Amino acid sequence: MEPIKIIITDDHQVVAQGLKALFEDEPGFDVLGVATSGADLLAKIPSTRPHVVLLDVNMPGMDGIETVRQLRLAFPALPVLMLSSHNEWGLVGATLENGAQGYILKSAAPEELFEAVRKVARGETTLDSTLTSRLIHSLTKKGSPGTDHPLKVTPREREVISLIARELTIKEIADQMGVSAHTVVAHKKNLFAKFEVKNSVGLVKAALEAGVINH
Repeated sequence: MEPIKIIITDDHQVVAQGLKALFEDEPGFDVLGVATSGADLLAKIPSTRPHVVLLDVNMPGMDGIETVRQLRLAFPALPVLMLSSHNEWGLVGATLENGAQGYILKSAAPEELFEAVRKVARGETTLDSTLTSRLIHSLTKKGSPGTDHPLKVTPREREVISLIARELTIKEIADQMGVSAHTVVAHKKNLFAKFEVKNSVGLVKAALEAGVINH
């Protein structure tokens, strides 16, 4: 199988070189280079053609959010995994809304970072396990089943959101709920339309912001 080709972008050389060494020691990855800024990254992509971009959120000049926005315009199909030491929901949401496929903290274990890169390379969305745990905790603190809400989210739909937050596949969600995969797909489609989002991470974030689940 072809290795996953990545470009690492971080303005801190110690961090960037450390990540480069980490991925070079792990089978299945090919580090094409290190960029020190958003502009540097955009200039490197045409000649390197990476499978995934690993991008720091906080950078001088063009920050990670603006870089993602520019990447979506120039290279709409290129997966981007954000890397940050910050876990604020506003920052996480801003990067995802602007086109990132995942968000992982710099405190994550190497194995979690590797798996996050693999996921976005496959076209999946992913969140750091710490953030996922917070989402699940929020879901468990939801109001009573009879609580009225303008979006009219049903208990079954809440269950779907909870399982999505745990990053279960369609089949795994179907098995756990005791329904068909077609039913799960229908639930997701309805939820995406209800919350006006395009992916699973956006769905969970929107549910939090709408007050369907609690922070």
